[in-house]
Amino acid sequence: MQDDRQAQLFAVTSIERKDDITIYNLQFLRFYKTRVPVVMARWLVNKYLPLKNDCPVKLDVNEDYVLGCRRVDWCHFVRDYRNLTLDDWKLLGNNEWRD
Repeated sequence: MQDDRQAQLFAVTSIERKDDITIYNLQFLRFYKTRVPVVMARWLVNKYLPLKNDCPVKLDVNEDYVLGCRRVDWCHFVRDYRNLTLDDWKLLGNNEWRD
C-alpha cells in the first residue's frame, strides 16, 4: 500500500459479469483519508468497481476491502481488509491499532 491521497473501506455487495468485465457493486463503510469532506466524498465515489476479467484481482461478496485512490476517479489498488499489515494500518492513520 502506498501513501495515497484517499483510502476507503468497502464491502462487496454483489457481482455482475458482462462480456469481458466483472462489475463489483460496493457499499462504502469508512473513509480513512480524503481531501474533500466525507459527505462530499460519499457523493463522488463510484458505487461499483468494473474490472476486466483478465485482471488478477478477484473480490468476494460480503468481504471487506480497502481501496486506495490518487483521485476520486483514479483508484489503483485494492487490499483485503483482513490481510492489512502494520505498515498499512499506519498509512491509513487508524488509531484502533496498538503497537
